[in-house]
Amino acid sequence: MPGPMFKSIAARRLCWLAAALTLLATAGRADDAPVPPAPPLTPPEITLFNFGANSPACQTWTNACQICTRLPDGKPGCSTPGIACTPVEPVCAAPKLP
Repeated sequence: MPGPMFKSIAARRLCWLAAALTLLATAGRADDAPVPPAPPLTPPEITLFNFGANSPACQTWTNACQICTRLPDGKPGCSTPGIACTPVEPVCAAPKLP
């Protein structure tokens, strides 16, 4: 008659412990963890240089330091800022004429 698979109770317990630890280790896999929601999209920062592209109805805009106007080719042309100037958020100074 063939002998038992495990010759001692200690070996059998060790086998069960190894199986239990394997199950515990695989039960908490990272792919089972909930995925956190993506952060909300923030609108792009409006600068003097992208204000014209974001405001097509505006012909002239300023940030209190520089003034920009839409050139005939559609690109902005801006003045040079002064030395002691604190810019503010750009605003439309003149709407585009029809």
